[in-house]
Amino acid sequence: QFSGPDVAALSARDCLFRDVSTATGLMRLEYCTVLRKTVCEGLDASDCIFAGIVQKDHPTLKPPPQAGCIRYSRLPKTAMGAVAVFHCSTARPLFFTSHYGDRSCGVLHPACLAEIRHGAEDGGEMGAFHSRNHVLQWEAMVSKLQDFLPVGIEAVVIPAANLACPAPLK
Repeated sequence: QFSGPDVAALSARDCLFRDVSTATGLMRLEYCTVLRKTVCEGLDASDCIFAGIVQKDHPTLKPPPQAGCIRYSRLPKTAMGAVAVFHCSTARPLFFTSHYGDRSCGVLHPACLAEIRHGAEDGGEMGAFHSRNHVLQWEAMVSKLQDFLPVGIEAVVIPAANLACPAPLK
C-alpha cells in the first residue's frame, strides 16, 4: 500500500504525455499514453500505454515505483517492484508517430498488435485515444467492406503516410 497521502499528486484521464513526473506522491492515470519517461513514487494506472521507462526517481538507475496498481496497460519489460500488475502487456506499441507534437502522435497504427489494440478492460484500445475509438473504426470499416466484396476478396486498409502529415500551407 502507498504510504503517502490518499489524494493523488497527479490525476489524469485521456491524456498524451511525452514525459510525466511526480517525484513524490501518487500518480493516477486512466486511458493515458506516456511516450518516454514516467517518474513517480506510487502509480495507479488503468488502460494506459507506457512506451518508455517507468521509475521512482529521476536518475536512470533508480528502481521502479514502490507502490500502486497497474491494470490493463502496456508496460516496459523491467520489473515493477511492489506495484501490483494485472492483465498487462509488454508488447511494443506501434504508433503512426511517437514524435511529440506531430499530427497523429500517440495514435495506434492498425498494424499494432491486438493485445494493445484491444487490451483495455472494455476490449477497446489502450492509451490516450481510447475514447476516440480509432482502432474500432478501422476494423468496422474493414468488416463493412467484407459485406460488399466478392467471395475470396479480402479488404485491407493501408493508411497513407500523407494523412499523418499537416496540410500544406497555401
